[in-house]
Amino acid sequence: MRRVWLVVRRELLEHRRQPGMLVAMGLVQAAIVALVTALVGMLALIARDPKVLADFEANLAAAGIAMVDPVPTVVENALAAFDFLLVSQLLGMTAVLAAQALVHERQCGTLPFLLLAPLRRTELVLGKAIASALTPWLIVVGLGLPAALWMSTWSVVAPFHWRLPPHPGWLVSFLLGGPLWAMALASVAAALSARVRDVRTAQQGAWMVVFVASIVIAGAIGGALVEDTAFQLFMAAVGLVATLLGVGACALVLGRDPLH
Repeated sequence: MRRVWLVVRRELLEHRRQPGMLVAMGLVQAAIVALVTALVGMLALIARDPKVLADFEANLAAAGIAMVDPVPTVVENALAAFDFLLVSQLLGMTAVLAAQALVHERQCGTLPFLLLAPLRRTELVLGKAIASALTPWLIVVGLGLPAALWMSTWSVVAPFHWRLPPHPGWLVSFLLGGPLWAMALASVAAALSARVRDVRTAQQGAWMVVFVASIVIAGAIGGALVEDTAFQLFMAAVGLVATLLGVGACALVLGRDPLH
C-alpha cells in the first residue's frame, strides 16, 4: 500500500495545480447544497405557522396544483434530489479528474517511466482511482454533510429521517458506497484515458460513462435511499467488486500500452 499511497500523493499534487477546476467544482456543489437547504428551510418555516401553511396550500390550489400534504411531499422530493445530486456530482467530478489522469502522463512524457518503474500497474491504477475520487468526495462531503446534519434537526424532515445523517443508510451510501462507486468509475475513465492521445477525447468518453452512471448509480445509492440499510450495504459491496474489476481491466489496458 505504500506505493499506492505514493501515487495518491503525486496525483493530489497534480490536482492542486488546477485550482480553477477545484473552485468550479466547489461552487457547483455549494450552489446545490444552498438551494436545497434554502427550499427545505422555507418549507420548515411555512409548516410552523398554521395560517401561513393554509395560505400556501390555498395558493397551490389556486394555481391548479393538486397535492395532498404539499409540504411533506415537496420536502421528501427535495431530500431525494439532494441525495441524488450529491452522488451524481461525486461521480461527475471524479470522472473529470480520472479522464485526464493517464493521458496527461502521456502528454508530459512521464507515462513510459511510470510503466517501467518498480510499481505494479494495478497499484498505479488504484492510486490514481483513489486520488481521483478523494478530492471530489472531500468537496461533496465537506459541503453536503454539515448541511444535511443541520436539516436533520428540523421537524419537517423527521418523517424522512433515513434520507439524512446520522441514519446508517445515509452514512453507508455517502461514506462507503459513494467513494467505492466513484473509484470504479475512475478506473473506467482512466482506462479510456490510457488509450487516447488528448484530454478532450478522454473527457468526452468519460462523460458518456458518467451519463449512464449518474442515472443508475446515483439513483440507486442516492435518490432511492430507503430506511432499510441492507440495500445500501449491498450496493457498497457491489461497488467494491466493480472497483476491483475496473482496476484490473485498466491495468490490462496499460499492459498493452506502447512505450512511446
